[in-house]
Amino acid sequence: MNETTAPTRGIQLVRHEEDRALVVRGAFIPLSIQRKRRAQSLLIRKDRSPMITLVAVLMTIFGVGAVYAPLWTNYLAQPTLLTAAVASLSELPELRIKDPVSGYAVAPAYGASLQYANRAHYEGVQAALIAAGASFIDIDLPRARVRQFTRGVLTTDAPIAQVPASDSWCAVLPGLYEVAAIAPEHYSSHRDVYLPQSIIFGGNRFIHGWPLDANQQPVLADFDRDCIRLETSVATVLATEAVTGMPVLVHDTGPEPAAAPEFESKVPHFPTPYYLIADASSDTILAVGDKHASVPIASITKLMTALVVLETIPLDKNIPIVEPSLIETVIPRLSDRSQVSVYTLLELLLLESSNEAAEVLARAVGREEFIARMNERALALGLFDTVFTDPAGLESTNVSSVHDLWWLIRYLKQYYPFIIELTRDTATTPEGVTDAYDELTNFNLVETDDTFIGGKIGETKAAGQTSVTIHRLSFGGTTRDVVIVLLGSNGRTADVGALLLYLTDRFGE
Repeated sequence: MNETTAPTRGIQLVRHEEDRALVVRGAFIPLSIQRKRRAQSLLIRKDRSPMITLVAVLMTIFGVGAVYAPLWTNYLAQPTLLTAAVASLSELPELRIKDPVSGYAVAPAYGASLQYANRAHYEGVQAALIAAGASFIDIDLPRARVRQFTRGVLTTDAPIAQVPASDSWCAVLPGLYEVAAIAPEHYSSHRDVYLPQSIIFGGNRFIHGWPLDANQQPVLADFDRDCIRLETSVATVLATEAVTGMPVLVHDTGPEPAAAPEFESKVPHFPTPYYLIADASSDTILAVGDKHASVPIASITKLMTALVVLETIPLDKNIPIVEPSLIETVIPRLSDRSQVSVYTLLELLLLESSNEAAEVLARAVGREEFIARMNERALALGLFDTVFTDPAGLESTNVSSVHDLWWLIRYLKQYYPFIIELTRDTATTPEGVTDAYDELTNFNLVETDDTFIGGKIGETKAAGQTSVTIHRLSFGGTTRDVVIVLLGSNGRTADVGALLLYLTDRFGE
């Protein structure tokens, strides 16, 4: 393969012998963490398979303005993990992030990445896949178009009839995914409809034809409980050409946040050094203690567990209950069940902080692999103070900082509001869910506080009492969403109340 010189923000082809693997940490770099940005490059190695020639891709990342700081590529997986995931997928391009300074390259895992909200990056990767002669599906949500390329040649270009709402659990985030399965007629119990010619990718995301009701009749045009809807004739063409492991490239517009000011004020005489108050409406940190200290976080861990579940396991799936998963939990509920839906397990996980639900969900993927994905996702989000060692948060080695947890809850609020709704028990139970528990106790509610709109609490001997909560407050007639992160507390309710009082005294009228 000949090496060519790339223009700024363009594509550079890299010789195979230059591709030396190195495990590094990659991330969406938070705007509040000032780090020297180095040019990075995506590359696709030439594959030994006779089915497809894979080309090296280099995307040089520069800033696109003072207002928008590009969020780097989605999580960088260790080569062994990626190899295991794609070993049997002969047509799946092996993307690499290459550091032009060191010459090393690392394979990114597939998944949601706000880097693909940058149209220049998206179009660069798209052009590279075309030049490689790759077969892939391209979804351009702002333009409501879906395209399919077969060995680099455009074979289908059609409009998207409907996309899921941004607050839906099957909302499609920008990123690079892979086809997990193709189903000629997928029945969605959560929507109680048939989704013909479904192409499943990214855990709970579907491309499909026009939904059919129980009588095999097309639903009305205003039906809004499906995913990426196409005319069935178009979906049939895509499904016929699609293969498991085929890349799915998704572009959607992303946020353009300004760098958040940080007042860095301290709350006087506060009993724990691990606290943070932030205005989620403006991304402003109003008060913070020891911002980057890594300390145990207990069941706050389950927020990342839920995130990985939504990106990995279809909510339609029923998971068998096996004995090793039935670990100690405050309210045990699963011992008399042979299987439970993913949706119901998420309710138990986020409302009653069920440790056994966390274990069942993790073992559905493979416990060690699931934990590895949690840590990969943490690095992808720039959570450099965070490490996960179990899916429930029982171990003292599950650690994070108030800054990382602020960044995590901010990300969930913006891109996975379904998780936040579950934590306050306001999510609508999907049609078809028949195994939901009638009455669950919401452990997350803060006593004597009616401003809570979402979040998660935890408590272990090592962590003390912990919480990351969102509160909706009114200041001078203006409604603001405020995040409070608290770690290492001996009296969570009183401490959260004290932080809210400090906030209203200082910033209220």
